[in-house]
Amino acid sequence: MFAFEEPSFIKQLSACHKKYYSYLVSVIELKDAVKNPDYAPYISENQYDYILESCSDVGQALFLVAHGCYKGAKLLLRSSIENFIKAVCLDEEPNIIRKKSVYEVFDVAKISSTFSGSRKTLFDIIHTEYVELCKDVHTADLAHMEHITALGSFPHFDNDGAENLKCHILRLLPAYITLLSLKYNQRFHKIFYTNQEVVKESILTEYKKEVHNLNIE
Repeated sequence: MFAFEEPSFIKQLSACHKKYYSYLVSVIELKDAVKNPDYAPYISENQYDYILESCSDVGQALFLVAHGCYKGAKLLLRSSIENFIKAVCLDEEPNIIRKKSVYEVFDVAKISSTFSGSRKTLFDIIHTEYVELCKDVHTADLAHMEHITALGSFPHFDNDGAENLKCHILRLLPAYITLLSLKYNQRFHKIFYTNQEVVKESILTEYKKEVHNLNIE
C-alpha cells in the first residue's frame, strides 16, 4: 500500500522532516565556526566534514523512508550516529576517526568532556539508538526483516514501519541538535534569529536553560 495522499504517511514524514530541517539548519550555521578563532571552540574542517556527512546520512534516510525502504533508512541512521560521534569528539581525540570498531568510538566518546556532566544523558540517548539500529544491521529477528523480492515493491507505505522510523528520528535528532547547541554555544547565540528559532524548536526541553546560559538550580 502506498499513496502520497495517505494521511498517516504525510503526518509521519512531516514530523521527520521538521526535525531534519532543524538539524540541517544547525549544521549549515556551524559552517561559520570552521577554523574561526572568534569562536571557542571553533570547528576544524575535518570535524565539519563529519558533521555534514552525518546530516547527509539523515537526508538520505528520509529519502528511503519516503519510498518505503525502512531497513535501508535505519542503516543510514546508524551511519549518521557514527559520523556524528566522530565529529563532536574529534577535537579531543584526533585518533577517533581511525578506530575500526564503532564500539571503540563510543568508548572514547563516553569519557570525553563533550559528553560529560549533564550531557551524559545525550550520550545515553544516542548510544541506545545505535544499539537498537544495530538489530536491523544484524537482522536480530523477523521484526527486522523486510523480505523485498522485486524493485516493483517500491514505493510503498507501511504504517508500522514508518512509525518505527519516525520514533528513531524524533529521539535521535533532538539529541544531536542539543549537543551541538551546547558544545558550540557561542556560535548558537550568533545564529540569525529566524534560523535560531528553527534550531530551538528541536532542543530538548530539559536542556533549554543550559543552552541559553540561564542559572540552573
